[in-house]
Amino acid sequence: MIIVVEQLKDWPDASTPYKIVTAAQFLGSPDHHAAPGTTIINLCRSYKYLSVGYYCSLLAEARRQAVLPSVKTINDLSRKAIYCLDTDELDYALNQSLDHPDDRPMPVEFSMDIYFGTTGYTPLAGLARQIFETFPTPLMRVEFERDEDRRKARTWSSSTTPCRSCAAPTRSTSPT
Repeated sequence: MIIVVEQLKDWPDASTPYKIVTAAQFLGSPDHHAAPGTTIINLCRSYKYLSVGYYCSLLAEARRQAVLPSVKTINDLSRKAIYCLDTDELDYALNQSLDHPDDRPMPVEFSMDIYFGTTGYTPLAGLARQIFETFPTPLMRVEFERDEDRRKARTWSSSTTPCRSCAAPTRSTSPT
């Protein structure tokens, strides 16, 4: 397994058993031509089209390596069409996760950080897994906003910050 970061300081744990390389090293050195099938975890700060992160995933796919996120996932996350949670299964899972039998008020807005399909907020663990399976991205922040008495994911965004600065999962309320 190779973990690609934009700068070595983006990966604070030097004792990791995995090979850590910078995006520049991965893109420019034949030494990082790992065998096809090698898993590449792309933790670049941005996956926008033509960014360094985008090219790392593109090159890994060209080398027939298993990369997370794939170019398809990057493109899916960049489409405006998914900025609203409109898949029936995910919409159902969101509503099931947020239904409170004790009538606690539902926040107007909240966000959830997903790390390889897990989240620190236990009631949304199943939803986090489903979102990861739909859009496999190593680090993702999903922002939710209630829409006219209905809960919908208004903003989907993959993490654009180094992994060391990803915040813990949060729930926040906003004035209605």
